[in-house]
Parts: sequence; structure tokens; C-alpha cells
Amino acid sequence: MASPIGHVAFGAAAAVVVARVTGSPDSAALWARAAVASPIPDFDVALPLLGFSERLHRNGTHSLLFAAAVIGAGLWAIPRLAPTPQAPALVLAWIVALLSHYALDVVTTGPTLGKLGWGVPLFW
Repeated sequence: MASPIGHVAFGAAAAVVVARVTGSPDSAALWARAAVASPIPDFDVALPLLGFSERLHRNGTHSLLFAAAVIGAGLWAIPRLAPTPQAPALVLAWIVALLSHYALDVVTTGPTLGKLGWGVPLFW
């Protein structure tokens, strides 16, 4: 399982690659969006604080359905919250940073979590 720091670093790196490919400049906005987007699926770790089972981690929020919902919300919100000429590149970087979370979790499940059934349910 990747750490929160690993998710943010991997997401930021993915966003920088997108910026370079699209010709957008690296900016604080790009890094901030990547830092916010990449750990979004792990917000389910707060559910035990509300009385829910710890077993809910890596369930619905680690599915492609959840990713699609978050991407849809981002496609709607980001251009409205940050109407800049580089908004399309920022949105693409945000999406890639979010999807990097899933990619990193798929390759870091490990044998112990796999035996517990704690894989990543992409098709939940």
C-alpha cells in the first residue's frame, strides 16, 4: 500500500509530465491540484472516525465508478474556480494525478493485503 506522501509525489510527477507534454508551464496551481487530486480515493480512511468499519478502505472509493464521478465533478468545477488560459492542461493534469492513485495502488497491493481481500476493486 502506497503512503499518502507516495501518492502525492507520484501524482505531482504525473501532472508535471502532462504539463510538459501539453506545453503548459509548471506552476503552483498545477502542483496544488495534483496534491489535492492524488489522495482523494483515500478519504475513506476517515470513515472509522464516523463509526464505520475499517474494512471500507479500498472499496467504493477505489473503483473506476468513483473515479468517473470525481473526474466529472472536476471537469465541471475546475474551469469555474480557476478560469485561466491554461485550464484545460490543469484539468488534464488533475485527472492524471487522480488516476495515478489507482495505478499506484494496483501495483502496491502486495501479497498480504491480497490474501485479506484488500485489493483494488476497480470494477466495484
